[in-house]
Amino acid sequence: MKALLRTLMVAALFSFAAKANAQSGTLIFREGNNGSQNIVANITDAPGQAYNLKDRNSIGKNDEARSVVMENVRVGAVLTVYDSPNGDASDDYCVITVKQLVSHKVIGSFETSFEDNEVKVQKFKNGNLDGKVSFIRVN
Repeated sequence: MKALLRTLMVAALFSFAAKANAQSGTLIFREGNNGSQNIVANITDAPGQAYNLKDRNSIGKNDEARSVVMENVRVGAVLTVYDSPNGDASDDYCVITVKQLVSHKVIGSFETSFEDNEVKVQKFKNGNLDGKVSFIRVN
């Protein structure tokens, strides 16, 4: 009986983990504006991620991303893209804050600030960020 109970508990944990993973949101960085052209990087919306795209073993190409397609992204997710490969605010950067669950949304450029019911997009500094993204952070 204990072995059966233990087996059922393990199976339930695997099932829960699979469902939680399946519900993760996706951030698809694209080479062109408005979610067009090739995929530069593809990551989840899990908090605590940070990627220097100049690293050889990075998740994507440096200085290529111009837009991001958001799929099933959780409320409270904060995505920040930086021109600086160190992920600091010394150069251009853009902060995207998710206000309500985003089932599908295209952020067509990192160079325009706007706000709607789903997201708040804030672009900081004065230079060009589209096609110059070197660091990605998700919290």
